Amino acid sequence: MTQLMNNKELITASLPVVNTGCLAAALADYRDVMGFSVCQHIPGVLAVLRLGSLRLHLWQRAAPTLTLHPGKPVTCYRVPCESVFDLYKSLANRVPERIAAAPTLKPWGAWECEVRDGDGNVLRLVQWAVNSAFALGAPANQPTGQL
Repeated sequence: MTQLMNNKELITASLPVVNTGCLAAALADYRDVMGFSVCQHIPGVLAVLRLGSLRLHLWQRAAPTLTLHPGKPVTCYRVPCESVFDLYKSLANRVPERIAAAPTLKPWGAWECEVRDGDGNVLRLVQWAVNSAFALGAPANQPTGQL
């Protein structure tokens, strides 16, 4: 089901762009497997997706690759979000095999976790925790993340 965004959301949103060689296959993976809803879809061109407060674009075009190991291309996207813990819970329920670990607090003051999509892209979900007692949704026993 398509969830429409209003003009203000579309204009003011800064959306991460994930490149894909096959939009139809990537859209099916994000929607049917990972649980994203579709806000906008132009077949063969782009899709705007949402999962909780997270929004992102899928664009059909060849994805640039970074080869860390011969024969294993990887594309990594840094994706800011409002509640990395809520996204982690949602994705861990649907695709636990694609998540390496629960969100961890990094020395630079951000909670981060990674999930792979069906194309093998790595989405690094990032929630800044600077100047907040706890990250939204963080377990009560987690450190504050204040610098």
